[in-house]
Amino acid sequence: MNDPRDGAGARGSTVDLLPEFRLLEAAGARVAVHRRFEAESGARHAFSLKGPGGRSPGLDEARVAAQLEDCDPAVLKQAHGDALALRRREPGEGSRQTSPTADGQTTREAAIALVIQSADCLPVLLGDTCSAAVGAAHAGWRGTALSVVSRLVERMAIDHGCDPARLVALLGPAIGPCCYEVGEDVASIFRRRFPAHQGFLRMAEEAGGGRMRLDLTGANAFLLSRSGVPEGRIIRSGLCTACRMDLFPSYRLQGREAGRMYSLIAPARR
Repeated sequence: MNDPRDGAGARGSTVDLLPEFRLLEAAGARVAVHRRFEAESGARHAFSLKGPGGRSPGLDEARVAAQLEDCDPAVLKQAHGDALALRRREPGEGSRQTSPTADGQTTREAAIALVIQSADCLPVLLGDTCSAAVGAAHAGWRGTALSVVSRLVERMAIDHGCDPARLVALLGPAIGPCCYEVGEDVASIFRRRFPAHQGFLRMAEEAGGGRMRLDLTGANAFLLSRSGVPEGRIIRSGLCTACRMDLFPSYRLQGREAGRMYSLIAPARR
């Protein structure tokens, strides 16, 4: 893991995100759009990136850079749980969207952009290739243990008639197993939750006290596959927020000063 004091990420630049991502910049903000997810799902989406000086953009800046400024932002009061919200635009509501306490949400309205905030936790974006419905979830270790992404797949089937086999999933930038050390309290929960899949946990060789490293992305990919999303449609960004602090905030390394990455997704306009 890079030491944040040495200018983590100075070894690379946003150029090395390509060809998986294309970069957009406007209003003083930069965002990354995953090329394959965009092509296969049709969904409009983006992840906000730090700018010069390590500043994380605000939501409005990120929306402009992502070309989603004409969409109502649907923000959640995230609680590390498994509650979900269906987002609709009511007549005359304009850009006013409430902020329910939840960690996942879905919509099929092109005028709404779902928003997930994170700083090491895993943002998961879902796009339906048939109905154009989209979903987004915030999956930290608690949400992962509660299978929030599985609940989101089920909710999209109920609310929008989505067939899981036609969903495309993007697992965004998050702290990776290279850096995410957890204690026995968390490790024991994952051993019980995923008894046959201990590959999500491995010993942290250089750490004492029996600490383990947790693969949040791998665990959520497993949950999506088990929920019916084809493995070939589950896309991993491959980006660790703790390793790439030049691009993303990391609560583990920066604490309350970390800021937040915004993950945005909206249905394709038809």
